[in-house]
Amino acid sequence: VTPEMAKQFIDAVKQTFGEQPTRVRWIVAPYEADAQLAYLEARGLVSAVLSEDSDLVLFGVKRLCVKLDYRTGYFELVRSDRIQATRDLDLKGCTLRRLRQMCILAGCDYVASVSGMGLKTAHRYLLKYGTVPRVDQVLRAEGRVVPEDYEQMVERAELTFCHQRVWCPLAKRTVHLTPVDENQFIEDDSFLGSHIDDQLMALIAHGVNHPTTYKPFDVSTMLSKSD
Repeated sequence: VTPEMAKQFIDAVKQTFGEQPTRVRWIVAPYEADAQLAYLEARGLVSAVLSEDSDLVLFGVKRLCVKLDYRTGYFELVRSDRIQATRDLDLKGCTLRRLRQMCILAGCDYVASVSGMGLKTAHRYLLKYGTVPRVDQVLRAEGRVVPEDYEQMVERAELTFCHQRVWCPLAKRTVHLTPVDENQFIEDDSFLGSHIDDQLMALIAHGVNHPTTYKPFDVSTMLSKSD
């Protein structure tokens, strides 16, 4: 789904329900949609999240609807409070942070996995060695090809899952998905989302400006492409 497609959908909603619809609301994520959806759920603005991306659980989504059948309306509900009941891995006592670290080590959008490091292997290593720095040391001792800054890459990925920037429709400003600890020093936090004026972010969130170019949508260009 491109920003142009989303814009056309928003315009169709406006045409059907009016400029300020009460039954249908929308937000264009100025940064990543996953973090934006997790924030909306955390603030009680949505009851659940519909997606095929299971990574949303790592952002903190508690109720994730997957495998939607558009013909029947049937879907599967993934609840984060029941993750420990999975039969594929022994996750008893597993916290969200440990699950997040396990998935990052196995490979995610922010860090490529080390060769041979799947979900089950990452789970086994964390159970045995306890921490990411220790796992990093063991992987190197085993002769595996590990990036020089692998530990820092994993740490940055974890920060991204926790503190990525999102748009708050209540405060009408950019905030972090979860607050950054005041004792947690991050020299350059641009990887969490670039610093952009809140007025511009509001225009993007409302579907007026393009989320990549930051400029107003060119309606004439969009119409010509759709012909």
